[in-house]
Amino acid sequence: MEQSEYDSKSTKELFMELARIYFIKKYKMSSEQRMYPGQEVLLELVSVEPGLSQKDIAQKLNIQPPTVAVSIKRMEKGGWLKREIDTTDKRVSRVFITARGQKTLNEVKVKTR
Repeated sequence: MEQSEYDSKSTKELFMELARIYFIKKYKMSSEQRMYPGQEVLLELVSVEPGLSQKDIAQKLNIQPPTVAVSIKRMEKGGWLKREIDTTDKRVSRVFITARGQKTLNEVKVKTR
């Protein structure tokens, strides 16, 4: 893009264009790893805060618990996450990232820098 094109756009327009390009690139990187959009955010959260419950994840990501349950189930099948029963409350599952999940997350991060 030429400098004159930047000059003619508002800051908001430039930001929206940058955000669109970023999300397109992030979507491409995620899909190359056979991930659904948004799953890398869940991987990142569980990587930073291992052992969260599904309810905790839903609250932190501001998404519905059934959506979290479906994502976790898919990600378990992909080998990125694992669930373990809480030792003090058997009704609660704790979610952890696997070595494969961490490797995938690192690859997505490197490619979207």
